[in-house]
Amino acid sequence: MTGEEFSFAMDRIFDSGAVDISFTNIQMKKNRPGVLLTVLGRQKDKKNIIKAILKHTTTIGIRMVEMERVEMERNIIKKSTKDGVIRVKKSKYENIVKEKIEFDDLCRIALENDSSIIAGNVE
Repeated sequence: MTGEEFSFAMDRIFDSGAVDISFTNIQMKKNRPGVLLTVLGRQKDKKNIIKAILKHTTTIGIRMVEMERVEMERNIIKKSTKDGVIRVKKSKYENIVKEKIEFDDLCRIALENDSSIIAGNVE
């Protein structure tokens, strides 16, 4: 498959309900180059994802592994800053707490101030 074909397939697989998709360059049998397609999805979307993969890629088979997922509790809080209101994602699991500024808000502030998001300091 070409890069364009992989891109098209990725979009269709996302449309089918995939949560995340990645491509990994690998060596196949007889030392042929290949691409490993990894798709994460929910059980309820399994059939649609399988159909999209078989329809939009050259593969003739799919290997599947079921996994459990542990998620932190999440909520979005809004904070007022000198650069305006920002959204902060607050995540919690037992005594572990994380806070992270929403990326879109960092980008907006960087563009408005002709600065970089690398600094990442919003006050």
